[in-house]
Amino acid sequence: MDAPDPVRPSTPLPAAGREEALLIVPSPSAPVPGTSRGPTRLVLACSVLGVEITAVFLGVLFFLVSALRGPVTVPVMADLAVDPLAAGTRLEEGTRLLPEGTLEVEVPDPTLLQSLLAALGQLPTTFLVATLLCWLLRLGRRALRDGAFTPQIADSLTRLGQVVIVGGALAQLIQFCAQAALSDVLSTEGWSASMTMLPLGIWILLGTGCMVLGEIVRAGSGLKAELDEVV
Repeated sequence: MDAPDPVRPSTPLPAAGREEALLIVPSPSAPVPGTSRGPTRLVLACSVLGVEITAVFLGVLFFLVSALRGPVTVPVMADLAVDPLAAGTRLEEGTRLLPEGTLEVEVPDPTLLQSLLAALGQLPTTFLVATLLCWLLRLGRRALRDGAFTPQIADSLTRLGQVVIVGGALAQLIQFCAQAALSDVLSTEGWSASMTMLPLGIWILLGTGCMVLGEIVRAGSGLKAELDEVV
């Protein structure tokens, strides 16, 4: 009776083969570096945006209640509030009040019209900020669901930039008209209002940045689509 052949040990793979096998079949339990950091930060950013939106709407509600119940502070031109030539001042000799300067006057018991005009003098910018935050929150949630580099995200960023530029200009115009109407109600010499170009420049800068970011995302989505076709 012949003796059975001894069991031969399996030949081990060479080092290069083992490395190739490890690269082809990675361990399912091994985490891939950097895959969960982006979504986690995006979830945190969406949470912060939600808190900011809540704070803005609470601030608007508090402002409306204060405007309807309490005194109203209105900036008016100096030449409508006082007579710079007749009014005595506590300034040093050689100085004077600028007629085109602004002074703040207080209305202790405002009427409903005065309260509404005072609210219109500040709320348009606040509503535009709330719109911007809500839009960004919607973009963040869509990016978590569908990915960041999609044509929909790019289109939404472009529209957001347009809304910011047009809305910023309209907000400044509405606030200017409300301030002029309120000063006309309070003064016996006519209306006064002032408008600075800095806020409008900031809105234009933010809107342009959103549109540029939208084009970057659009280009990234095109490259992603080409890579998907190749793979």
